[in-house]
Amino acid sequence: MGNSEIAVSAETLTRAFIFLLYAPVVLISYWKLIPRLSPTAKRIATGFLAAQVILITISLEIRPASAFERWLWDIDKEWNIPSAFASTQMALVSFAALVTAWMVRTRPGGQRLYLLGIGLLFLYIGLDEFFSWKSWVGDWQEPYKLVGAAVIGATIPIAVDSPRRARIWHLCLLTGLSLVAAGGFVVDGFPEICGNFGFLRFDKCLQFIFLEESLEFLGTWLVLVAMLGQFSDAAPRLLPRARRFLYVLPALWILLLSQSTAILPIAPLVANAQPAAIEFESDVHLHGFRIEKKNDYKLYLHLYLSPRRWDFNGLGYSVHLVDQVSEESVASHSEWADHQLEFRLGPGYVPVYRQRVKIEIPPQAPANRALWVVLTLWRKQGNEFVRQKVLASDLQLLDDTQVILNELVSPAVSAASATAIFDNGFALDAVDLPERARPGEILDIPFTWRSNTDSREDHVQFLHFRHEASGDWWVYDQQPLGPRLPTRLWYNGLIDSETWQVPLPANLAPGRYAIFTGLYRQSNLERAPASDANGTPFLDARVPLGNLIVE
Repeated sequence: MGNSEIAVSAETLTRAFIFLLYAPVVLISYWKLIPRLSPTAKRIATGFLAAQVILITISLEIRPASAFERWLWDIDKEWNIPSAFASTQMALVSFAALVTAWMVRTRPGGQRLYLLGIGLLFLYIGLDEFFSWKSWVGDWQEPYKLVGAAVIGATIPIAVDSPRRARIWHLCLLTGLSLVAAGGFVVDGFPEICGNFGFLRFDKCLQFIFLEESLEFLGTWLVLVAMLGQFSDAAPRLLPRARRFLYVLPALWILLLSQSTAILPIAPLVANAQPAAIEFESDVHLHGFRIEKKNDYKLYLHLYLSPRRWDFNGLGYSVHLVDQVSEESVASHSEWADHQLEFRLGPGYVPVYRQRVKIEIPPQAPANRALWVVLTLWRKQGNEFVRQKVLASDLQLLDDTQVILNELVSPAVSAASATAIFDNGFALDAVDLPERARPGEILDIPFTWRSNTDSREDHVQFLHFRHEASGDWWVYDQQPLGPRLPTRLWYNGLIDSETWQVPLPANLAPGRYAIFTGLYRQSNLERAPASDANGTPFLDARVPLGNLIVE
């Protein structure tokens, strides 16, 4: 008999994971922690717990009717309702810590400094949760791990020096930070599971994003309870005015987030992007973009657009990877510009549309080709998708509707060995030079090149023919791999070949020719020094290839 399988709904299993996470934490919290809080703190903690449960439920259960609605409730996106709530919860942690540090003047200076540090840290994290500043840097996880370790290291001695009744709040904080770390650094790395997993068979791919975000939400809530606990110990009774302010604080923070971009210029919003000044017809502007290359076959394009009159009706865009030689598209993605809007209110209002779009280079795409990343805007008018003309641009255009944002290379992987090594990180493999040729005919010479560096310069390869009897020279130059892949786009690990078709002059004198090759920088015409496999430099930076007899 074959192995039996159990069909499991991925959504049902996700709901079960979240329930098993929340149930014990909530029960223990309302048994041991919440009763110790002041009445005001109890209401705040309960309100935030209820809000995050409702938010997770909506995000999990909603069936969006549009891309905008999908973004609005996506628990893994920024600048939307879930990120605003997460930011507000962290901001309240910051406020509770800062106010407690100000109120407990009788405690040792180290404890007050600790609370001040917690307050400032969560103030920054709260802003980062909404604005996603961490995405502006490469490996943001390492600094966050170091900061988390520093907080834990500072919490333990503070807890030891605190009264016994207060240690429960430090334990609560450490537990909350552990849940946040488990979500952000452990579960975040889990791959999605599709099809079968052991004896389980999923109807859809099992994704862990909801579990990750739920861990972070719940962990932050425990940190909030910990800070509210210390706040309650410091101020068990509050004046009515102070209580009202605590209740209004979350609304003020959300208002601050929505208004922040109304008082800030557009520039900080695209500080992590390459600035651009491109105006399309119908008054649409591109303020900046960023290209994030994940691997050799996948990249993300971040766009920052704004229609001046809030006119997103029928607006969309297409991104193409275009071969620079053939000008043919090898990969593309089209999408409506109708979500991830940044709602800005007040004077000088400009709506900014930003989105991360994934572009995959198909396996059948030709390798080692210089590609342009091309952007096109269009509007749907009736049954047609009309391209929007570019009225002004500080970037190169492919035509009057296509903007070239950047260039890249589609890589190939192979293996070879070097016979000539250049100081710029390039290497030339053995060359199969023909033995004989006739004047006026096409001479085929295959070259295989390798790169051990990411290049940024353009180089030209030369061929020198020296007549052994007369000493006369004949020269032929071109790019090593032709115009399909300039050396400025060569990447570390590149290996590729190009067969040159060299047109010999009709009046080329017969005889034996010594053939040399090499590279020179296009910017200053200086030759790149070269050496053989043993490190012996070649004279005049010319690599001898052998002899050719011209009959």
